[in-house]
Amino acid sequence: MRPVVDPGGKIEVDGKKYKMVRFVVPDERVFRTPQSYVFPIMTDELKRTPGLVQNPGW
Repeated sequence: MRPVVDPGGKIEVDGKKYKMVRFVVPDERVFRTPQSYVFPIMTDELKRTPGLVQNPGW
């Protein structure tokens, strides 16, 4: 939901009236193998543990 200026709206902020409107975010996510199976390891953790290697694809 997001606010949209509307003279008949029930929400008033600084003298302006708004109503809430539903909106859809286009889904552009893509599943990539093997990257999507694991999360990246944080850089701090990789620096702290020299024997640790980053997960594939990251």
